[in-house]
Amino acid sequence: MKSTSTFPSPQVGSVGTFADYPRWGIKGQARILDERTINIENFYLTGAEMPVEIRLQKDSRHVATLIDLTGQTFDDANFELKLPESVDLGDFNVLTIFSPTLGAPLSGAAFD
Repeated sequence: MKSTSTFPSPQVGSVGTFADYPRWGIKGQARILDERTINIENFYLTGAEMPVEIRLQKDSRHVATLIDLTGQTFDDANFELKLPESVDLGDFNVLTIFSPTLGAPLSGAAFD
């Protein structure tokens, strides 16, 4: 549910670091910029041959899929992701690089 508060959420400014997994070439950071935006910084991902998505999770529960990265390569990339209108900052605590094929995350950035 979308927040109606005029005060910034305490999660704004939180940073999560993706675990460095050489097999998948994943590393980088995720920063919550504001109530609707997450900035992905210094992001690396080797071209994924299987489907790969960026997902929001609350602990291990899927909240929303933000973007499909299948077949894309990132080398020190920076980009922004917008939250779906149905998701508030309190609805998730981890941003994952998720493989639907494996049914599991390849890496995750937990927000402090």
